[in-house]
Amino acid sequence: MTSIRVLNMYSGIGGNRALWPNSVGERAVKITSIENDPGVAEAYRVLWPDDELLVCDAHNYLADHLTDGWDFIWSSPPCTSHSKLQQFVTRRSNIYRYPQLEQLYGEILLLKHFAPSGTAWIVENTIPYYEPLIPPTTKLDRHYAWSNTPLPYVANSKDRPRIASEKLAYRKNQHHSLSPMIVATTQDLERAYGITLPACADNWEASKRRQVMRNCVMPSIGKAVWDQVFNRHETLQGTLMECVS
Repeated sequence: MTSIRVLNMYSGIGGNRALWPNSVGERAVKITSIENDPGVAEAYRVLWPDDELLVCDAHNYLADHLTDGWDFIWSSPPCTSHSKLQQFVTRRSNIYRYPQLEQLYGEILLLKHFAPSGTAWIVENTIPYYEPLIPPTTKLDRHYAWSNTPLPYVANSKDRPRIASEKLAYRKNQHHSLSPMIVATTQDLERAYGITLPACADNWEASKRRQVMRNCVMPSIGKAVWDQVFNRHETLQGTLMECVS
């Protein structure tokens, strides 16, 4: 029997796939993850040794391998340039940068118009500072999601620690530039997500450790999406209540 093939793009350390099953019925789940940061990829490899891991550019990989027989594609392109935090910083720094439209909207359009009919897909990204150029399918906690599958609405989770981008508390440092007032620590995020950074991350700077954890999709949200996509014979209520309780 053929396995279920999953493409997990911009995987980070794999928060979204943490609660995904190893099989669905009699079909094994085979995950191919893409992460372009070698250090983050090594941490992923330690946490999820059974997954296939490729260290390369996810955006280009999708275009080259779109029709490779995936059952499910999850994409989480970089969100910084779209975020409300970026708008806040830009207005105060007077340094202007374009939002990375090609990655986010290019992937949505590519998947919407050219993904094979048997491939379920989702693109998730932060709620932007502008009106989305393509209306999202649903809201998943602090992110929007675009998908060819009806997805559950997930309200803001009370289990996820507050982070700087949600509390726009900034101060000027001695060089008169802006730096965030840290709200949640790396340890807070590890406890909330049930994921501990492996020893290979010990030599990372503290800011990178926190950012990598902060970039994680909450595992319970990844599980709720998975269950909806694969029509598991179980209620979504327990998973969704975990997200919002």
